[in-house]
Amino acid sequence: MEGQGARGLRLLISGLIVFTFALGVGAGIFAVLGNTPALWRIADLFFDCALFTTMVSRGSSLLAK
Repeated sequence: MEGQGARGLRLLISGLIVFTFALGVGAGIFAVLGNTPALWRIADLFFDCALFTTMVSRGSSLLAK
């Protein structure tokens, strides 16, 4: 049985993943529309943060046999 706050923490982490992914998409759209290559680095950073958060949140199941 999981702890009492496990569902809330799982929801918070899922929200963080979706939020950082949405920021990456938004920065990518602004980079295309504004023709600013510097924003691509920022969009890539947001995508990397979303990927890192996904890997950390799924770490226990990735390490299980």
